[in-house]
Amino acid sequence: MIIFKLKEKIFNDLSYEEVDGYFWTSVNKTWTLLFKKLQEVEGKEKFEKFEFLPDNFMFFQKPNPSDLAKPKQVGDYVKFLDGHEWKVKTIAHVKRRYVHAGFDETGKVKIEVEQNDPLFDFLSENIQKLKSEIDIDFLLDIVISCLQPNYYITKEIALALKLFDDETIQNCIFTIYQYETLRRVSNEFFRSSPNELQSGEPDTP
Repeated sequence: MIIFKLKEKIFNDLSYEEVDGYFWTSVNKTWTLLFKKLQEVEGKEKFEKFEFLPDNFMFFQKPNPSDLAKPKQVGDYVKFLDGHEWKVKTIAHVKRRYVHAGFDETGKVKIEVEQNDPLFDFLSENIQKLKSEIDIDFLLDIVISCLQPNYYITKEIALALKLFDDETIQNCIFTIYQYETLRRVSNEFFRSSPNELQSGEPDTP
């Protein structure tokens, strides 16, 4: 279960209750089994309270993907560090449209496939960076962007839930791009020392 106490609304399509200058919300209604009002979670020992952004809090107890899930999801499942499988949208699941592309030599119409999804542009722009400027923050941006079509989540929320380690991030990137050659490129990064991961500097012989 996850309950949010926010100074500013983060997700526009959720309903909120404003109490004493804070916006309270929860993605699903499981909280109604325990409380009459969301703010009753404040001070409950069984719930962990975490400030994931300045003056923005989340309360959680045994959180799982359904606590943040959107009604419609698309993608492939990846097991995260919490032991649950989360659905990640991949480059193979971006929206496409089919357009008239003229005629062939017999006069038959030719059909052209166009990518019709901002996520495709984002992933395409960053694929070259994966081969050169790799760092944790950059990889997390990609992973979170591919989680957001399916979940009400931000980088800060994901870090608060301790979802990632090197292996889960690596698995996510491979799943998102579905491109085996990335494994050879990224293996060098994930073999780096902790200090090198933080600085983003390449390994030196």
